[in-house]
Amino acid sequence: MMMMMMMMMMMMMMMMMVMMMVMMMMMMMMMMMMIVLVLLMMVVVGIMMMLLFTAAFITWTKTPVYSNDFILHQIRRTDLSIVTSAVVVVAVIAILLIIEVVVVVVVVVVVVKVVVVVVVVVLLVVVVLNIVVVVIVVVVVVVVVVVVVVVVVVVVVVVVVVVVVVVAELVLVPGSIFVVVQNKT
Repeated sequence: MMMMMMMMMMMMMMMMMVMMMVMMMMMMMMMMMMIVLVLLMMVVVGIMMMLLFTAAFITWTKTPVYSNDFILHQIRRTDLSIVTSAVVVVAVIAILLIIEVVVVVVVVVVVVKVVVVVVVVVLLVVVVLNIVVVVIVVVVVVVVVVVVVVVVVVVVVVVVVVVVVVVAELVLVPGSIFVVVQNKT
């Protein structure tokens, strides 16, 4: 009878552990989706900034977009510092966009690796120590805490990077347009 009770208890514990793991995985997937969405929004903002700057530059040179020869003539005619500032700004924003994409990839890879490691560890513990229920519970709690800490750290890093990139984009683009206008006058 005692053995039956023990077996039932163990089965219950296993079920609870599996449910906890599933919930954790779902939460982590949701967090990953949120992070990726935020970063994609930042990339879109960056691209819009580049388009805005290009539009401002074309408007300033009063260049019809369809005529390449006329564009070249206008650029030759304009002050070189204006062209340089335009090229530098576009290059910097392109680099910032690349950094954003790299951060997205790194975050996804890190979170996936953490999830895989957690699953493997828990499965090993369940297989090897299926007699010692207390040890399993302790290990699961520790693993959950570690995963949560890792995810929080990753999210904080991503948020900081995104904020820095957005601020840089917001400062650079209007600043460069201001430089162009100053050089024009």
